[in-house]
Amino acid sequence: MTWITDEQLTTFVESRPFSPAAEELARKIIAIDPSGHRARLSFEPGKNHCNPMGSVQGGFLMAMLDEAMIEAVILATGAEFYIPTLTIEARFLRPARLEKLFVEGRVMRLGRRSAFLEADLYGADGKKRLVTARSTVTMTSWAAIAQKSA
Repeated sequence: MTWITDEQLTTFVESRPFSPAAEELARKIIAIDPSGHRARLSFEPGKNHCNPMGSVQGGFLMAMLDEAMIEAVILATGAEFYIPTLTIEARFLRPARLEKLFVEGRVMRLGRRSAFLEADLYGADGKKRLVTARSTVTMTSWAAIAQKSA
């Protein structure tokens, strides 16, 4: 892996473009901890993200959780890899209301080609956990992808 400083990594993570899905959910970086492999993000879902009961639909919550976990593994690897999600599972503990939501993603174990991640999603108070998730991702170096494209 190419090692860069925490400051360089922070600048990269804060300045890179968001995915259209993250933009749609008004994603913002609240705090990142490159050394601790943790990322805290906020999201502001809109009415179009709700189910008929007025709660944020689970698929949108999964996207928020996935986004935070991917940020955490980017921090852990120095942004050197393409990181597709292989598996993701969630436990929905409480409904998520139409309010600012917070998600903390973290790396639990980092291997050479895969990582095991966890995330928790909180309501506007930042304390009440609404959803918890686990994920497994694979990591492919950008150089390997360039070679396959050539």
